[in-house]
Amino acid sequence: MYRQLHRISGEQKALIEDMLDAETFADRFGELVLEWNNVQSAVMQLEDRLRREVGMETFNKSFESEILPIARQIHATMVQAEERIKQGIARTGVSIHNLQHYRNARHAYAEYEDYQAIFFDEKK
Repeated sequence: MYRQLHRISGEQKALIEDMLDAETFADRFGELVLEWNNVQSAVMQLEDRLRREVGMETFNKSFESEILPIARQIHATMVQAEERIKQGIARTGVSIHNLQHYRNARHAYAEYEDYQAIFFDEKK
């Protein structure tokens, strides 16, 4: 199940990196989130059952040797995906800011009936 979580996190990261179509991205990312939640819920139930059946000490030893390396890989993949999202948000913010400046300048110097000039050059 941890391998499934690793696969899902890898797919999420790849989807973020290759984001081409916003609608397709949202649908597929939503599917991956649902799949992640289902697998994670199953993992938690199985871990609880194993703790009860084999004991905490045996479970912890098994966890450290078999599962911890996969969990670390999952975490690293999720951190990388999070960084990509942050970069995308920052680029979007810059684009919006630049678009606002462009619109203000366009409205200031254009001959629109609905708008009045709000910027003036000394030359004019």
